[in-house]
Amino acid sequence: MTSLPASGTGARASGPDPAAETPEGALAAFQDDLAAAAALEAEQRRRDAEVIALRVQIAEVENRHAALLGSTSWRLGSKLRRFAPAPAEEPFRPRLLRYRAPGLVASRSPEKVDRLIAAARAGSPEAALADLGRLRDNWKAAPEVRALCERAMVLIDGEAADPALRARALARLGALRHWGAGRDDGAEIAFLRRAIAATLPGGDAPDRFALNDWLSPDLALLGRPWVIDPAARIAEISGALGVLADVDLTRADAEGPARLDNLAASTPARSAGGARVSVILVARRATTLATSLGSLRAQSWDELEILVVDDATTDGTAALLAAAAAADPRVIPIRAETPMGLYAARNLALARASGDLVACLDAAAWAHPARIARQARALLGAKSAVASQGARLLTTDDLRFLRAPYATRLAAPDPAGLIFRREPVLERAGFWDGVALGGDEEFLARLRAIFGAKALASHDAPLTLARAGEDAPAVTLDQGAGRAYARLYRGRHAALTARRMGRTAARVPWPAEGPRPFATPPMILTGRPRRGARYDAILISDFRDAGGAATSNHEELLAQVRAGVKTAVVQVGRDGQDLDRPLNAGIQALIDAGQVDELTEGDGASAEVAVIRFPAIFSEPRRHVPELDVGALRVVVDQAPRRAAGAAPLYDIQAARRHITGWLGQPGDWAPIAPQVRAGLARDGGGDPLASEDWVSVIDVDAWSVERPAWRDSRPVIGRHGRDAAENWPARAGTIRAVYPEDGSTRVRVLGGATIPERILGARPRAWEVLSSGKVPPRDFLASIDFFVFFAPGERTGAFDGTILEAIASGCLAILPPSFESLYGEAALYCEPEEVQPLVKRYFADRAAYLARTEKATRIVRERFGHDQHIARLRRAMRGAPAIVAGE
Repeated sequence: MTSLPASGTGARASGPDPAAETPEGALAAFQDDLAAAAALEAEQRRRDAEVIALRVQIAEVENRHAALLGSTSWRLGSKLRRFAPAPAEEPFRPRLLRYRAPGLVASRSPEKVDRLIAAARAGSPEAALADLGRLRDNWKAAPEVRALCERAMVLIDGEAADPALRARALARLGALRHWGAGRDDGAEIAFLRRAIAATLPGGDAPDRFALNDWLSPDLALLGRPWVIDPAARIAEISGALGVLADVDLTRADAEGPARLDNLAASTPARSAGGARVSVILVARRATTLATSLGSLRAQSWDELEILVVDDATTDGTAALLAAAAAADPRVIPIRAETPMGLYAARNLALARASGDLVACLDAAAWAHPARIARQARALLGAKSAVASQGARLLTTDDLRFLRAPYATRLAAPDPAGLIFRREPVLERAGFWDGVALGGDEEFLARLRAIFGAKALASHDAPLTLARAGEDAPAVTLDQGAGRAYARLYRGRHAALTARRMGRTAARVPWPAEGPRPFATPPMILTGRPRRGARYDAILISDFRDAGGAATSNHEELLAQVRAGVKTAVVQVGRDGQDLDRPLNAGIQALIDAGQVDELTEGDGASAEVAVIRFPAIFSEPRRHVPELDVGALRVVVDQAPRRAAGAAPLYDIQAARRHITGWLGQPGDWAPIAPQVRAGLARDGGGDPLASEDWVSVIDVDAWSVERPAWRDSRPVIGRHGRDAAENWPARAGTIRAVYPEDGSTRVRVLGGATIPERILGARPRAWEVLSSGKVPPRDFLASIDFFVFFAPGERTGAFDGTILEAIASGCLAILPPSFESLYGEAALYCEPEEVQPLVKRYFADRAAYLARTEKATRIVRERFGHDQHIARLRRAMRGAPAIVAGE
């Protein structure tokens, strides 16, 4: 990546250069820039060579290190080390376990950059920019990775609402000739420079890039500000389309303006015979129907039937359709007596279609005469493909082409540009989902899930010009209701295909039969957001975790549903990451059953109380959230700002307070979930008061209870389950061996994986039975053990852990470190690591004492952590009772 100097040789003042306004002056300036860039590139290559030499040396050292770890002597030594006494300090761990080899940054970074751009689109640009900056500045990052990061940062700043940030992106682009990542990146930079400049004051002024339109057809489509002659403008666009799609463009009226409604093209050779294509068009207004319908009648593919649905219009649409049908028998009008919406109207036409292939066109778009022929031939030529998606250019009436957010070119996939084989699609996928918005995206995703990604082809030539702002408002799958809808239908598609429920399991019938298979945001279903709804309680959190906070959220929601508390939820992701991950299955089931509502961006609702779980999700402002008016607000803190004193902060608690206040108008009463979190907040929370009562997690004891008529084996069976993470396992080999013995005297079962102890011990003990996460349901696993033994690093102990509650509720005897006693009291036994096995043997020898202890523990959990306790504290908040604040 090369930057032009700010001063010195090759630099020019920022003011306009009169000489540069002539072609000769601009060419000379351009050549000067090239010479300066060449000098800087030579210097950069020299520096890159030095860096490469250093990386080679590092790679040689790491190769020797890897060879050592793979040697026979090292492997034999690892077995012998198992029998060595535990050292007083942390055992030696090979550096390779914590070190990423050269190339790892480069090999994984493109996908990470894409994820960070997706995070910015979802509403977390600050976090995405920070992560991109760190990735770009990583000394191990390859030049192409740094280029990708720089490119992504420009795209994110270029979409900012703040003109200063867009100007920052423009300044970066103005200092670049290429990213250093590809042969076309110079043209891409020139295009972005002009596109972003057009959004700033004075951005339409001519610049030296205007003479370089040969760099990119996208630059020609954007146009030069001084080109106002209609013939010249159409020539620009025609030249660009010649490069992009090998087609031309003219004006239908040679003396008329350069407008979308005045376009024509040289008609390609007619395609006689062949497959019949049914083209579906849904008419909403007569003013644009003539253009779209005329472009279909001019198609070079002869075997057409044009099904035009009049969606209960009241203007001149019916008359226009009648005249077109009289002039062209291929035009088949279909009248809807009441407004149906786009996708329901398409289904009406699809049910009547007779073609081998089916295509669509938006009612306000113009299709080039070659579009249907090109797409049909491509699909028919690919025997394994069932559908093909075309591309489009988005434009205004006067042919000002628009760039989609974060795009580096003007052509983009056309949501309505699908052509598909009618019979297999109708048999297995069915019709469009009868929603108001987003149906094209769902239909395409369903085809991909049913037939496989390879069965869907793409046609990159943009042969459709779509009119901006004419049809229903666009739905983005990155934000708000569109994101929720995408999450819902992707989850359903994945579930149906994973279960192999038959060829037609995912088929959508028409007319619709029975209730919808999954809940859908009102904005998507009707085109109108939910407004004015009133709830007793609204729960705000990240509900996508399989365990942890999401499990606690599910338990609280279950309690509220059973107690008749009218409830809604708001999904707020963590810095926009993991966008495709579905919600907790139990929570999603409550939403699908209509027992809990999900609120999304655009919705407006009020509630007597709102509960925020995991405030770290508010480390930055939340942009795509509903409008809420809440009475009381409780903020439940699941995680202290730091894992331990002196450790790096996990999130900024003061920033979270500010952002919560900015959204809901109040910071809320903050309540820790456990004593250790309270201690962390007291240390790092900024001195703000806390509720005196912890907001502990709750559990449905009856749902977890297990009959235990006898011991599970002739030996004690101990176990644990949870995430296979360093914070969930003891850090020392001696502690692991004392708590979870490997001599076979006790059966040890683990659910969730054991890679962490394997690393610490050198190998997995043969006496252990380790099951991966999800191998068996947690309740079934707990039914197979007698003792639940949970020990973790010192800084972790004392924090609330839902798996412990589940174990006690199931009837296991829980054995924990003493630091948990303030939280669970007499519901568990507490001891040091070396005391675990004597305690297990003692109770295994006295079953009556074991049963008495577990019955008492179950009773305590029901009284302190049962659903009734949650409803009681929630109703106190709903009545307006303030949280009791520590120190008052």
